[in-house]
Amino acid sequence: MEQEPTPITDLLELIVFLGSIVFILGATYQIYILIRNKKTWASGFIVLVLTRVLTITFSLIIWHLWNFPFDIMFLFLFLPALLPELILSPLILKVFGNDLCIRKPVHNNI
Repeated sequence: MEQEPTPITDLLELIVFLGSIVFILGATYQIYILIRNKKTWASGFIVLVLTRVLTITFSLIIWHLWNFPFDIMFLFLFLPALLPELILSPLILKVFGNDLCIRKPVHNNI
Protein backbone atom coordinates (compact mmCIF):
# COMPACT_ATOMS: atom_id res chain seq x y z
CA MET A 1 0.00 0.00 0.00
CA GLU A 2 1.35 3.39 -0.98
CA GLN A 3 1.19 6.50 1.18
CA GLU A 4 -0.67 9.49 -0.21
CA PRO A 5 1.31 12.75 -0.39
CA THR A 6 0.47 15.25 2.34
CA PRO A 7 -0.74 18.62 1.04
CA ILE A 8 1.42 21.62 1.94
CA THR A 9 -1.57 23.36 3.54
CA ASP A 10 -1.97 20.47 5.99
CA LEU A 11 1.71 20.69 6.89
CA LEU A 12 1.48 24.46 7.41
CA GLU A 13 -1.60 24.02 9.63
CA LEU A 14 0.26 21.41 11.67
CA ILE A 15 3.28 23.72 12.06
CA VAL A 16 1.05 26.59 13.22
CA PHE A 17 -0.69 24.25 15.67
CA LEU A 18 2.47 22.69 17.10
CA GLY A 19 4.35 25.98 17.23
CA SER A 20 1.49 28.09 18.58
CA ILE A 21 3.11 28.56 22.01
CA VAL A 22 6.42 29.56 20.41
CA PHE A 23 4.70 31.97 18.02
CA ILE A 24 2.67 33.58 20.83
CA LEU A 25 5.80 34.03 22.96
CA GLY A 26 7.70 35.53 20.01
CA ALA A 27 4.86 37.89 19.14
CA THR A 28 4.58 38.98 22.79
CA TYR A 29 8.30 39.76 22.87
CA GLN A 30 8.04 41.74 19.64
CA ILE A 31 4.97 43.67 20.81
CA TYR A 32 6.80 44.59 24.03
CA ILE A 33 9.82 45.90 22.10
CA LEU A 34 7.61 47.77 19.59
CA ILE A 35 5.60 49.46 22.35
CA ARG A 36 8.76 50.37 24.27
CA ASN A 37 10.24 51.93 21.11
CA LYS A 38 6.97 53.78 20.38
CA LYS A 39 6.52 52.43 16.85
CA THR A 40 3.36 52.94 14.81
CA TRP A 41 0.68 50.25 14.57
CA ALA A 42 1.34 49.83 10.83
CA SER A 43 5.05 49.12 11.25
CA GLY A 44 4.31 46.85 14.20
CA PHE A 45 1.80 44.88 12.15
CA ILE A 46 4.31 44.52 9.30
CA VAL A 47 7.00 43.32 11.72
CA LEU A 48 4.69 40.76 13.32
CA VAL A 49 3.31 39.36 10.06
CA LEU A 50 6.69 39.27 8.31
CA THR A 51 8.30 37.47 11.24
CA ARG A 52 5.54 34.87 11.46
CA VAL A 53 5.60 34.19 7.70
CA LEU A 54 9.38 33.76 7.69
CA THR A 55 9.35 31.68 10.87
CA ILE A 56 6.70 29.31 9.52
CA THR A 57 8.61 28.99 6.23
CA PHE A 58 11.90 28.22 7.96
CA SER A 59 10.12 25.84 10.35
CA LEU A 60 8.88 23.85 7.39
CA ILE A 61 12.40 23.70 5.95
CA ILE A 62 13.97 22.70 9.28
CA TRP A 63 11.30 20.06 9.85
CA HIS A 64 11.96 18.64 6.39
CA LEU A 65 15.70 18.44 7.10
CA TRP A 66 15.29 17.20 10.71
CA ASN A 67 17.73 14.33 11.17
CA PHE A 68 18.41 14.43 14.91
CA PRO A 69 17.87 11.39 17.14
CA PHE A 70 15.56 13.30 19.50
CA ASP A 71 11.97 14.39 19.06
CA ILE A 72 10.92 17.69 17.49
CA MET A 73 8.93 18.61 20.60
CA PHE A 74 10.66 19.62 23.84
CA LEU A 75 7.90 19.74 26.46
CA PHE A 76 5.50 22.25 24.86
CA LEU A 77 8.04 23.88 22.52
CA PHE A 78 8.20 22.97 18.84
CA LEU A 79 11.94 23.03 18.14
CA PRO A 80 11.78 23.67 14.36
CA ALA A 81 9.76 26.81 15.16
CA LEU A 82 11.84 27.84 18.18
CA LEU A 83 15.12 28.04 16.29
CA PRO A 84 13.95 30.49 13.58
CA GLU A 85 11.93 32.46 16.15
CA LEU A 86 15.02 33.02 18.31
CA ILE A 87 16.97 34.26 15.29
CA LEU A 88 14.35 36.14 13.27
CA SER A 89 12.48 38.00 16.02
CA PRO A 90 15.41 40.19 17.12
CA LEU A 91 16.80 40.37 13.58
CA ILE A 92 13.62 41.76 12.01
CA LEU A 93 13.11 44.14 14.94
CA LYS A 94 16.64 45.46 14.39
CA VAL A 95 16.11 45.75 10.61
CA PHE A 96 13.06 47.94 11.28
CA GLY A 97 15.14 50.23 13.51
CA ASN A 98 14.18 49.09 17.00
CA ASP A 99 16.44 49.29 20.03
CA LEU A 100 16.58 45.87 21.70
CA CYS A 101 18.50 46.86 24.85
CA ILE A 102 17.01 48.40 27.94
CA ARG A 103 18.96 51.53 28.64
CA LYS A 104 18.83 53.16 32.02
CA PRO A 105 19.51 56.88 32.31
CA VAL A 106 22.93 57.69 33.70
CA HIS A 107 22.89 60.08 36.68
CA ASN A 108 26.15 61.80 37.44
CA ASN A 109 25.85 63.17 40.94
CA ILE A 110 29.31 64.55 41.45
